[in-house]
Amino acid sequence: MEVSKEEEIKQVNVGAPHLVILGAGASYASFPNGDKLGNKLPLMDNLIEVLKLEELIKKTGFSFNTNNFEDIYDIIYQNNQLNYIRNEIENSVFQYFSNMVILDTPTIYDHLLLSLREKDFIATFNWDPF
Repeated sequence: MEVSKEEEIKQVNVGAPHLVILGAGASYASFPNGDKLGNKLPLMDNLIEVLKLEELIKKTGFSFNTNNFEDIYDIIYQNNQLNYIRNEIENSVFQYFSNMVILDTPTIYDHLLLSLREKDFIATFNWDPF
């Protein structure tokens, strides 16, 4: 039986669960202007810049062919002589995200969560602080 778009939208008796898969950028899209204090939510390719980690990265003495934090951190992590830099980076990252404050107004995430039922599921591979 064919139904119109409007009729399908009005149907609320769908029996199957919904699966929402979130990828990179979903958190960023929810906080395009930053958190409540204006702190930007970084992506892997701008985390070093947003958290102002350039000087720590320079201390390694390495020249990296990427801006991707995961790639750079992996190289630093594997080099035991750089443990002190790794610890400083980890502390900086922890402090930055610990100081972030959720907005007072609903985000895309809030609307998504409120629209789901008990049997629905969100899957993500994000390193999401929120």
